[in-house]
Amino acid sequence: MKWNPRQLEGAIEKGVNALPPLVLVYGDDGGLVRVLAKKVAQLVCPNDDPFLVDSMNADDLKNTPSLLTESAQTIGFGGMKLIKVDAAHADAAGTKAVTEAVKSLVSEDLQTGAEKSAVIVISATGIDAKSAMARAVEGHKEVAAIRCFLDSGRDLATVIGEKLAATGQSITPEARQFLIDNLGNDRGVTESELDKLVLYTADEKQITLEHCLEVIASAPSVTVFKLCDAIGMRDLKKTDATLQMLEHEGVDGNMMLALVARHMRRLLECQKLCQNGMNPGQAMMKLRPPVFMGKDEFQMQLRRYPMNRLELALERLYALQADSRKGLHASDDVIHRGLLALSA
Repeated sequence: MKWNPRQLEGAIEKGVNALPPLVLVYGDDGGLVRVLAKKVAQLVCPNDDPFLVDSMNADDLKNTPSLLTESAQTIGFGGMKLIKVDAAHADAAGTKAVTEAVKSLVSEDLQTGAEKSAVIVISATGIDAKSAMARAVEGHKEVAAIRCFLDSGRDLATVIGEKLAATGQSITPEARQFLIDNLGNDRGVTESELDKLVLYTADEKQITLEHCLEVIASAPSVTVFKLCDAIGMRDLKKTDATLQMLEHEGVDGNMMLALVARHMRRLLECQKLCQNGMNPGQAMMKLRPPVFMGKDEFQMQLRRYPMNRLELALERLYALQADSRKGLHASDDVIHRGLLALSA
């Protein structure tokens, strides 16, 4: 049968008897695959007792195709048996071996509920819903396949909310949006980064954007945001000085281009909203995310950067980004000069 991650979490909360005898956790989010498989394993055998745990991988099943079935038929000593199968990033032959072992196993009568003597948990990050392994598990009513998609913004907001609910902390809107924008490619990494953030802010009642910028590994340098503001203010001297600071910090030129382009798009969107009758304050709150910090500076930039100049600036930025992707210029000097020209 097909389950989603929440259904598996619900079964884990109910206890080991609610788990199917075989659980396949697979999909694009390798971190979430690992997190869920680990939760199943900890529930079945919290002490990782060597007399109750069998571990194998795809290569083991290539060499000994009957290994999974034999392990499932062997009774554990003193409790429920846990069988862990690591099929993450297996090659084609390894994936096929695991698939055949699963098919062989589910073709037999599997014990369920309190009667089962073992739980098999399979982790596979190299397959999708069309794979033979996933179809074999989904087609059997007594076992479960859980597909792990990369977190959406809504999923991330839930993860962040649950983490902070446990600590009793609040978070500012701009900090929350920053986390949603910069996390989510891997649930394991997301959980790790949030744990670091919570630990760093243990004595704080509220988490701010500044905390996130100081802690999150994927966060761009704070200096990049200063560069965006310097260009928006058309402050040539400050832009040049900030670019030199970023060069000293070793910040990638392509990241600078991307964040400056994002900033200019927000200014342009705000200009268009103002042209349609909104005042700057209303327009800034219509942006996604809204402007919470530096509202006065943002309004000054709106006055200094008219719409036609913003459109031209974005054309130049997109051209720089396109050339960079094609490898037409590798020098940061070209990016430096291009960004300087925007603040003139």
